[in-house]
Amino acid sequence: DFTAIIGNVIAGDTYPISLKGNTDGAYSTYLRVFVDWNQNNVFTDAGESYDIGIITNSTGDAASTALTGSILVPGSALAGNTRMRVVKNYAAYTDSCNLNGGSFGQAEDYTLTVTAASCISPSAGMVTANTSTTASLTWTSNGPTNAEIVVQTAGTGTPAMANNTGVNVTANSYSATGLTTGTNYEFYVRNECTDGVLFSSWAGPYLFNTFTLNNCPGNPLPVDMATDVPVGAVTLTWDIPTIGEAPTSYDLYAGDSPTTLALLGNYTTNSTGTDLVINAYNAVIYWQVIPINPAGQPTGCVVWSFTTQSSPGYCLAAPNGLYPATSYVPATCDGLTENVINTFCYAGEYSNVTVTSGQTYTFKSSIGTDFITISTDDGATAAVYGVTPLTWISTVSGDVRFYTHVDDQCGSEAAPRSRIVICGVASTDSPDYVSLQFPASATITQGGSATVYGQVYEGGLTDVMPNIIGQAPGINAFVGISPIGANTNPNTWTNWIPATWNSGNVSNNDEYQATIGATLAPGTYYYATRFNLNNGAYVYGGIDSANNGNFWDGTTYLSGVLTVSPPPAPVNDLCSAATVLTPGGVFTDNAVNGTLLGATTTAGVTPSCQTNSNLEVWYSIVVPASGNITIEAQVAAANSLTDSVLAAFSGTCGALTQIGCDDDGGPAGPNSLMSLLTLTGLNAGDTIYIGLWKFGAGPATGTNSLFKISAYDASLATTAFNSSTFSYYPNPVKDVLNLQYSGEISKVQVINLLGQEVIAKSINASQTQIDMASLPRGTYLVKVTADGVEKTIKVLKE
Repeated sequence: DFTAIIGNVIAGDTYPISLKGNTDGAYSTYLRVFVDWNQNNVFTDAGESYDIGIITNSTGDAASTALTGSILVPGSALAGNTRMRVVKNYAAYTDSCNLNGGSFGQAEDYTLTVTAASCISPSAGMVTANTSTTASLTWTSNGPTNAEIVVQTAGTGTPAMANNTGVNVTANSYSATGLTTGTNYEFYVRNECTDGVLFSSWAGPYLFNTFTLNNCPGNPLPVDMATDVPVGAVTLTWDIPTIGEAPTSYDLYAGDSPTTLALLGNYTTNSTGTDLVINAYNAVIYWQVIPINPAGQPTGCVVWSFTTQSSPGYCLAAPNGLYPATSYVPATCDGLTENVINTFCYAGEYSNVTVTSGQTYTFKSSIGTDFITISTDDGATAAVYGVTPLTWISTVSGDVRFYTHVDDQCGSEAAPRSRIVICGVASTDSPDYVSLQFPASATITQGGSATVYGQVYEGGLTDVMPNIIGQAPGINAFVGISPIGANTNPNTWTNWIPATWNSGNVSNNDEYQATIGATLAPGTYYYATRFNLNNGAYVYGGIDSANNGNFWDGTTYLSGVLTVSPPPAPVNDLCSAATVLTPGGVFTDNAVNGTLLGATTTAGVTPSCQTNSNLEVWYSIVVPASGNITIEAQVAAANSLTDSVLAAFSGTCGALTQIGCDDDGGPAGPNSLMSLLTLTGLNAGDTIYIGLWKFGAGPATGTNSLFKISAYDASLATTAFNSSTFSYYPNPVKDVLNLQYSGEISKVQVINLLGQEVIAKSINASQTQIDMASLPRGTYLVKVTADGVEKTIKVLKE
């Protein structure tokens, strides 16, 4: 408690702060300052915390290097004594009570006496329009309309305080003319509260430039619409633009259609080098290159395309890589047990499996149409290949590659499937009797379940003590479910659920039970039991019309019938019952949960950006005063839809006109196939309708139906930059600076101490990386724009 130590500040002014601390060795501690400007005895209000920085390997004594920062006293700060708290915390910034990320550290409280400002500085300076020789400048006056403005070369520094140092204006805007093309500028502005006598401090520097946009590049290689491009490493090149300042880098977009392009990477030369690897056969790739210079990016650049070569019949390409990272050794080699390598494998991927020469192996995928290739020489050649399941007697001992693909055209797919190995030859033991005991049929609503019973008998095993009243050893039991509508032999099914022994049934037979159906889509399914004895071959149980069970034979003893009825439709299944979305400032402000379970498809309403879609629900939005609105869908925490389509409509239900559409516009990561649609230039107060579809023709089930949706616009934001949810590392930085924020980062600028912008990058994601490897050593200001607000941090480049 150092509140007896008092510092004096004036509202609206900025003050330096210098801090030291002992890190107890080569550790990093984070220093954050809290000031209770509104004197309400909490530090959680917006604008009351300041991240000063990180100290490492410091003793905190007089010889230690001080950590310096600045504190801007808000013009709205209440006059009088105000508490200031300095918090030093190991490994991360924490809150004022050391609850968020709290660790080893220290906190000290002081007192600031605030005096109301007599002349508050302007704020929020910006360039709203510029050409190669002119610029339109605006700012928030925070008081009088009389001001002085100075426009000068970037890095010149704060102007003098003498009267008439700048140009006198009587508004909060100024048109600068006669500027030099291709130059970095800055402007400062101050309020003149009493003519020629009382001035505020200068606000600035606010940076802008007069650079000229590039033209779009041409002369692509491979040439536009080229065919038979070899798979593997593909180098893309293009001409350097001839108009405007030299590009600083190029954004490369690619996709499987001209309307689904996504940012693939950023390149500092007019070539991708060896970075791009395409292992898909017969693939049509669409690509576009947009140059970047200090003026920004041109629009309307041409989209090119090329087609890769045809498949050779086997598949040794792995665009999704190796998974899992370690070699898999089958745990059980009984010719029957399914050794599951992993349940979250992708097509276009491989696993390493350790095999023994002369042993029999069956390689399987949980997707019954997947194509499998086995390679014994690290992917150089194919030893055996075919549709799952694939049986092979090993000719080698050691690791082999087990590839799975969608088909023999080597299609890849980022959708989970199990990769399975069966090792060895099955035992000849078999039960004397098995059955599907009960019920012969069942009906459930989607999401519900039914319990199925089956019995097994083995003479001298299940009918003798102690097994007659207990569970007999050596028996494995399952209940299987057919594919939807497929009344087929159970030995072709892949969906088998382990059954548990029913202790309530005491007889010569052992009885087993399993609960089925909770994840099934509406439709008709068939179920049967499956047993084996001492890891022998599976035998299957069926039931007849008199509810008697025996071995499944396809004529008398058949499968049970499971009917899954559709669930009720969502309340917003129809446009006329659209759920109203309340726009916020960011996605999380007013996001709501939604579901497609039970949804129907409205005839005659199809999103233009993706016709391969079905099932939709409806939302409505009142356009805010800005005339702009963003609608975004994200994955839910569980049972989530992962691929959506959004379309926006004006008009009324039954007479809709599409005004926007998005398929895969979500940010990188789990939401990359979800939708993000931004609409501008709308009429404030109008009602628009939003339809959300599921991509593809399949049904929505209990495992792929949920999502989150929100409408937002930066003009509705009610909070400043949330420093507590923003992080960056490392600092000092050698190569790559990592940035992460709870909202969407739209832009990052790196500025040297001369005020020159040396890096500018558009992001539209919550996390990003800035490559600073090529910059000289020194201190840089990094300006981060997110959700319509800005934060500037100081970074040391080693």
